[in-house]
Amino acid sequence: MHLLISAPHGGFYQHLLFPGFTMTHLLVSLRMAVCGGVLLASAWWKVGGAEGPLPVPSLSIKSPYKGLDIELFMDVVLACTTPYGAPYPIIVFLGRASEPREEILSVEVTTVATASFTLGAVAQNEGAFLCWYNVSKTGEQSGPSNSVTITLCE
Repeated sequence: MHLLISAPHGGFYQHLLFPGFTMTHLLVSLRMAVCGGVLLASAWWKVGGAEGPLPVPSLSIKSPYKGLDIELFMDVVLACTTPYGAPYPIIVFLGRASEPREEILSVEVTTVATASFTLGAVAQNEGAFLCWYNVSKTGEQSGPSNSVTITLCE
């Protein structure tokens, strides 16, 4: 008889394996075998809780190219790229680096994607920005992204 523990896939599908019958549920795995007239069973279940900090998103200026030559009244597109390991669906927020966690804009994202935020190039929108996300199901919040700065050309 042998025991094999496989790695979790997304934290939910971890199996304790014996030769024999398997019954698997999203949060529970049960394996049973009869060996020499004795019923052997093993179970694993996820108790809950975080498996570590949430991965942080990445912010960049999508348009104009690299944020160069931003002229008055031009549209500036900020791209917040959500991480592969995030527990989707999530709500992605854009805010000022000087006022963390105070959202300016938000969008719901259901899969790995880039959330785009468009700001007008006016004096009020100059400065450093960052993005972050909340997990829709739990309200858990990621850390902030890197910051990017919008500066108007003179």
